[in-house]
Amino acid sequence: MTTAPQIYTLYQQLLDHSKLMLRLASNGLWDELIACETDYVNAVHTLARVTQESEFSPDITGAAQTYSA
Repeated sequence: MTTAPQIYTLYQQLLDHSKLMLRLASNGLWDELIACETDYVNAVHTLARVTQESEFSPDITGAAQTYSA
């Protein structure tokens, strides 16, 4: 089971990737940016998978039923 701190850590890693990509783009380091982009996309996929597998993933059907009642 995934815990909230683990998910938080994944979000922090995405933030770090984003900051690095912004810095690379600002400095015109396009080849490095493209290389970093792959790591960013992989991190997004990891976060999506882990979130889906965790109990923190919302049950959209249940939420819709709760609000319509």
